[in-house]
Amino acid sequence: MDEVLAVRLERMRAASEDEAHTEWMRQQLAESLADPSSNLSHEQVMADVQAVIDAKRKQHADKAAS
Repeated sequence: MDEVLAVRLERMRAASEDEAHTEWMRQQLAESLADPSSNLSHEQVMADVQAVIDAKRKQHADKAAS
């Protein structure tokens, strides 16, 4: 295959994949925005995760102290 043709075909394939990915992202975003169950703020999620981390650290520290 001609190198120029191969480059053009690769660019077309990449553009097609980009378009498909963009459409998939749009669908994911629309579904997420329409989902009423996920109304946790970033701050709440981070606080919950920090609580888990703190609990694990305490468990580890308590285990090491015994």
